[in-house]
Amino acid sequence: TLEWDVPLAVGDVSIPPDRLNIYTYPGKYRGAQLDLIKRVMIELLARAPRLFEMPDPVGAFVIHALLVCNTEDSLHLATDLIAASPKLMLQLHVGQPFMDEGALHVLSVNRKEDLAIELIDLALASFDKEQVRTFLNTQAVGIFFEAPPMCWYGDSPISYAAVFGLRRLVRRMLDTGLVSLNENCGKLLGLYPIHALAANGNRGMYDFLTSELPAPLRAHKTPKTRAGRLIQFNVDDMTPLQLTAKRGMRYMYQHIMKVELTRVLWVWGPVSQYQIDLTGIDSSGHGASDVMEVMIREDATHATKEFILDDFMKGFHFELYQHKWRKFGWYMHLLLRGFDFAVVVTTVAASILLKQELNGERDLHEVFAVLVTFIILFLALETAVAYLYAMNIKLTTTSHTVSTKEILRRTWHFMSGFDADTNLIGCGLILAGCAIYYDLHRTLGLGEIGAQEASSGLSSTLRMLSEDDEIAHTAETEQERAKAVYNYYVATAEAAAWHGMEPLIWLSMSLGFMLKFYAFVDQLVQPFISLSIFVLSIREVLHGPLFTFMSIFLVFISCFVFGMIVMYPDHPSAGHLPQAPDLNQWFSASYVILMAGMLGEPLDFNLNPDYIAPLGAWQKLNLVVFGVVYTVYIFMALILLLNLLIALLGSTFSQTQEDATLQGRIAFAHIMLRLELAAAPFGIDTSAGEPDGEGKQVHLFRDVQKDPDSELASDYTSENVFDRLPGEHDPHVLSRPVLLSDLQNQMEAQRAQVAEMVDLMGVGLREVLSQEVKGEIKEVLRKEVKEVLRQDAKEEISQQSSVYLPISKPAKPGQKDFPQQAASQR
Repeated sequence: TLEWDVPLAVGDVSIPPDRLNIYTYPGKYRGAQLDLIKRVMIELLARAPRLFEMPDPVGAFVIHALLVCNTEDSLHLATDLIAASPKLMLQLHVGQPFMDEGALHVLSVNRKEDLAIELIDLALASFDKEQVRTFLNTQAVGIFFEAPPMCWYGDSPISYAAVFGLRRLVRRMLDTGLVSLNENCGKLLGLYPIHALAANGNRGMYDFLTSELPAPLRAHKTPKTRAGRLIQFNVDDMTPLQLTAKRGMRYMYQHIMKVELTRVLWVWGPVSQYQIDLTGIDSSGHGASDVMEVMIREDATHATKEFILDDFMKGFHFELYQHKWRKFGWYMHLLLRGFDFAVVVTTVAASILLKQELNGERDLHEVFAVLVTFIILFLALETAVAYLYAMNIKLTTTSHTVSTKEILRRTWHFMSGFDADTNLIGCGLILAGCAIYYDLHRTLGLGEIGAQEASSGLSSTLRMLSEDDEIAHTAETEQERAKAVYNYYVATAEAAAWHGMEPLIWLSMSLGFMLKFYAFVDQLVQPFISLSIFVLSIREVLHGPLFTFMSIFLVFISCFVFGMIVMYPDHPSAGHLPQAPDLNQWFSASYVILMAGMLGEPLDFNLNPDYIAPLGAWQKLNLVVFGVVYTVYIFMALILLLNLLIALLGSTFSQTQEDATLQGRIAFAHIMLRLELAAAPFGIDTSAGEPDGEGKQVHLFRDVQKDPDSELASDYTSENVFDRLPGEHDPHVLSRPVLLSDLQNQMEAQRAQVAEMVDLMGVGLREVLSQEVKGEIKEVLRKEVKEVLRQDAKEEISQQSSVYLPISKPAKPGQKDFPQQAASQR
C-alpha cells in the first residue's frame, strides 16, 4: 500500500493525504493525478530502493502487485519501474502461499505475451547467462499451486506459456537456448510442458510443440512424468496420452492417439485400413500407468471410467478387455476360483463333521490339515498377485522416488477391489478355529462334557411336569407348574453347558465361512457382467441408505422400547401381571417389542376385563397409556418408517441400475487386470490386439469414405473410432482445430497492427480503416471456423463451450457484412 500523510503537489496538480492499494492500481486516480503518483513511485525507486525489496504478508513485492493487478496503468507503471531497475523482474514471491512465483508466471496467466517477451529481451541485455537461466526456469511451488487447476499448469514459465497458448512467448524462450521443453520437469506433479498441455486439452499447442517448431526445439512426444511432491495425485510415470486418460479428456486423448499411434495401412478407393499402436494403452505393457490400468484405478474419475463405454470410440477399450478374456482370461478365472471353491467346500465339510463329533470319537486332524493347506495356498496366491502389482509400479526407473508406503497403499487399494479385506478376515477366522481345535485336542481332548451331573435334575423335573397334568389347576398348582418349567429349562441349560473353548471353534468357523463365501461369490460373478451388475447394485444399496436409515431407526426404536418397558405397570414385589407375560423381564420385553416394530409380530396381550378389574386406578391408567403408545409405535415403525425404507431402497436401486453398465464393465476390467498379473509368470501371452510383425500389438479398423451423393446400407456399421472427434473426422487428415486461445492471439496481433497504423494516420481515416480491418478479420475467422468445425460440429461444441468458438450467424437480408461496408466507405 502506498500511503502519504501530507499533500502531494507538483505545479497545479495536488493530491490530498490518502492511501492507494497497489493491487487495485490506479484506484480512483486518473489523468494528471495518476501521472503524479507514477512519478512518485519512480522517484521512490531511485531514492529508496529498499522499499521495493520488502515483501507484503503473502510474500509479494511491489512489482508483483502491479502485474497481478493487470490493468493498463499498472502494467505501464511496472514496465517503467523495470526499465529503471531491471533486477525487479528477477524477484520471486517469498514464503507461502505463492512461493517462487515470478513475473513470467503472472504475465502468462494474464496472457500478456508482448510484455513477457519484452522482459526476456531486457533480461538478456541486462544480466549474465546464469541469471537469465534462473529467471526463465524458476518454478512456482507454493501451496496455492498445489490445488487444481493451478497444479496442472506445470510449475515453470514455459509450461504456463504453453498452457495458455502463447506461441510467440514459447518460441522466444526456446530461442534463448536457456530453456528446453524436455528438461526441468515440475516439482509438484513431475510434469513437463507437453504433459501440462495434455492435462489442459490444448490440441493446437500440442501440435505446435511436437511438430511445428524446428526439430531441435520440439518436445518429445512420449516423455514420462516424474514422481513429484504431490504423489497422492498418482500421475507419476505417465506419458501425455496416459495423462489425458487420467484427466478424462476425451478429445485430447483421441487427438494424441490419432497423431502419434494411428497410421494408414492401405487405401482402396473409398475404403481405408488403419492400425492403432497399443503401446501405452495395453495393460500388458511396462509400468502401472497404461491406459487400461488408469481407467480402473481407485482414484479414477467418472469421466475416465466412461472411456470403457460404447459411446466413446465405439467401445474400443472394452473390446481390448474382451479380447483378453477370450484369449486367456476365462480359464485363468476358473483356475483361481478353484482354490476359492476348495477352501469353501473344505470349510463346510470340516464344520459339519465337527458339529457331529461326539466325545472325541472321530479324529478330524486330516480334514483340518487339508483345510489349512488350501487356505495357505489361497493366501500365497493372493500375496503373489499383490507382489506382482507392486513390482509393476516399480518396474520403470522414473518411479524410483515413489515411497514404499505409497506403493503399499496403492497395492492395498488394488487388492481391495477383489475383497482382499473380507478374504483376509474370513481366512483368519477359519485358521483361528483350526488352531483352537488342534490345541484342545493336544491338551484336553475334545468332547469331554459333564452332561451326567444334570441328568438327575432333568429326570425329576420331567416327572414333576407329567404329574402336574393329572392335578386340578389352581393358583398354587399353576405357580408350581411355572416353577417346574423354569427349573426344567435351567436344568437343560446346565446339562448343555460347555465351559471350555470348544464353542469358540464354532463361532470362528461360522463367521469365517460366511465372509469367505461372500468374497467367493462376489469374485466368481465379477467377469459376468449381467450377474455382476446385480451384485454391485445390492452392495451399493446396502452400503448407502440402509446403514444411515438403520442408525436412525434403532435410535427411534430404543426410545419406544425403554419407554414402554418402564410404563408397563408391573413390579416383581407385587407379582407379575397376566396381561402381557412377555413384558415381565427386561430382555424378553425388549425382544418382543423390537420384533413387533420390525416384523409386525404382535405382543401376546390378554385383555380380559376380569384380569384388569382388580388393578389399581393408576395401574389401569398406565395400561391404557401403554396401549396407546404401543399403537403409535406400531404405526410409526411398521407402517411409516419401514415403508419409507422400502421406497428409499427402491429409489437407490433404480439409480444404481442406471449406472450399472459402467460399474459392471469396470468390475470386469478390474478382474481382467488381476488375471493378467496371475497369468504373466506362467509365460502366457496377455497382450491385446494383433501382432504387426514388428514386435508391436495393434488394433485394426476399416473405414469407408461416404460419398455425399450416395447412401450407405442400413446394415453398415462404421469402424472408425475417431468419427466423433470434432474437426478430425478423417484419421489420416489431421486438421488442427481452431482453439479459442489461437484465435485470440491472432486477433490481438491484428489489433496491435491496427493501433500502430492508426497512430500514424489522421483521425478522418480511423473509422474507415477500423471497419475494414474488423470485417477482414471476421471473414477470415468465419471461414476457418466453418472449415474446421463442419459436419455437425455444433453438437460437439456445446459440450466444450469454453474451448471452441461458435459459428457466426449469417447476415440478415439487406444487411451488409463488414467487408462490403468497408469497401463502400473506401
